Amino acid sequence: MKKFNILDLFIVLFLVALVSFLGIRFVSGGVIINKSENFDNVVYKVIVRNIRDFSAEAIPSSGEVNNDAGFRLGEIIDKKVTPAKILLQTKDGSYDIVERSGRFDVEITLKSKGVQKDEGFFIEGKKNCVVGSELYIEADKILFNGEIVKMDVID
Repeated sequence: MKKFNILDLFIVLFLVALVSFLGIRFVSGGVIINKSENFDNVVYKVIVRNIRDFSAEAIPSSGEVNNDAGFRLGEIIDKKVTPAKILLQTKDGSYDIVERSGRFDVEITLKSKGVQKDEGFFIEGKKNCVVGSELYIEADKILFNGEIVKMDVID
């Protein structure tokens, strides 16, 4: 039976470090945010569409929120509830936008720290968010999803 020597140990440690580094690069989409980077204040709007009134009321108007994986997404600074609208085809073939009874759209505004890169905004340096992407939000033991419709860096 052959014994391990110090060179074998260094080779194994190097391979483990290499695989870990490549794994992190793969999971993060190839972008690594350094802790030394300057984080900007990011304000972004998420619309939760076509939900019932009790679901709209259950979404908090303030407080910290996370995504479904537990990463911090920021703090809710504003909430607007409006009647949901749908596109309805009329009998003559034209379309009208009408309110849908008993359904609502909720627009929430979130404020967080983030880094802006070519690939999008990295909220808290972790979660890559871009306009048009879907975002799962957990707040007060409620999980809901919405679409990011606007993102801005503020001073």
